[in-house]
Amino acid sequence: MTGTDDDRVWERGWKGHEVAQLQRLARLTFAEKLRWLEEAARVVEEVTAGRRRSGADDPVVRKAE
Repeated sequence: MTGTDDDRVWERGWKGHEVAQLQRLARLTFAEKLRWLEEAARVVEEVTAGRRRSGADDPVVRKAE
């Protein structure tokens, strides 16, 4: 992704972040969006594999205390 001056502005609150992120993603080409999605999937796979190796509990299954 290429950065612009608009990308360097700190958003205020969740709504400001959400709108800015949607605008950033809208500027991506289809190929860039696909590459972003593939990288995100790789990160999820690495995190999941790391949790399995460490024997960490699945937070979804863990009971509320």
